[in-house]
Amino acid sequence: MKRAVTFLQEVFHRPLWVLGGCAFFAFVMVVGQGTLIQLWNLHQSNKRLDQSLVDLDQRSTELKSELTKAKDPKYVERRARDQFNLANKGELVFVFTQ
Repeated sequence: MKRAVTFLQEVFHRPLWVLGGCAFFAFVMVVGQGTLIQLWNLHQSNKRLDQSLVDLDQRSTELKSELTKAKDPKYVERRARDQFNLANKGELVFVFTQ
């Protein structure tokens, strides 16, 4: 017991040993409890959420543009013609069969 006390007194009088022990203890606590892995996973999740935010902002801009265009009757007519194969009265329509 006396040897252990003497050893501890000797260790505590060496600041570099104390610093090394503290660093080792901190490393074991961070890695051992998975804190470092949790931080890494949070960082990756943050990057994915940032990318999703950029994508959603871009989609929002596209939809706002589409909404602005939808207020123009000529644009609506063109979209209806293209999407539903519509024609105006008096237009000539060609139908090709295979």
